[in-house]
Amino acid sequence: VIFRFFNDHVATIEEMSLVNTRPIGQGGGAAVIEGASVTFNAVAMEQHDGTGRPAAVLFGFRDASIALNSCFVAENASGEFGSAIIADASGSGSISILNTVFANNSGGERREIIDVRGDRDFGIVNTTFANNGTPFAVSAQASTPAQLANVVSDVPLLTSNSIALTSNSVFPGATGNNIDAEPSFADAANGDYTLLPGSPGVDLGDPVAFTDAGGGDVDILGNPRIV
Repeated sequence: VIFRFFNDHVATIEEMSLVNTRPIGQGGGAAVIEGASVTFNAVAMEQHDGTGRPAAVLFGFRDASIALNSCFVAENASGEFGSAIIADASGSGSISILNTVFANNSGGERREIIDVRGDRDFGIVNTTFANNGTPFAVSAQASTPAQLANVVSDVPLLTSNSIALTSNSVFPGATGNNIDAEPSFADAANGDYTLLPGSPGVDLGDPVAFTDAGGGDVDILGNPRIV
């Protein structure tokens, strides 16, 4: 484990690569967060081998709050539950994911990338799921419905028992204010997760949902998000 946060700690991890660990205990190769509030900004979390552990990258419990902003979570493997992130049912807190890419992760028996439970606020905005070896992207079983907006995924976004509201997103099996399709990445096999011209995800996102979640007016290349 690279980081371990306890109790009422408040921390921000920025512009760092957290790579190649073997989690112990409950898992969480990059960080175990117990009752703390931790924000990750522009952090790469890659190649954590959680074989035999619930969470390869992040494990949050006992009122943990976790925020991922502009992160890259890739090539992580888990033995069970969520292959990248799990927040257990032992407390409250929040899980917030914005502008993040989850790619080439593999899951275990529960087989989703993110598994969130407990009395938590949970939201995902402007996030991409691509080439993950799981049949679903997210299991949302917190007591408050998760809020997912502007998400693109090449597999069904939610497990059947998830409690969530989705909008302005593209994924197979989508209903409501979403599009039932695959997002058409430029070259996912070689790490290019931009959308092709004509992709059903182009111009679909809700800019208000993005700015309300804390997003800025320009994208990662410095281009205006709304033209």
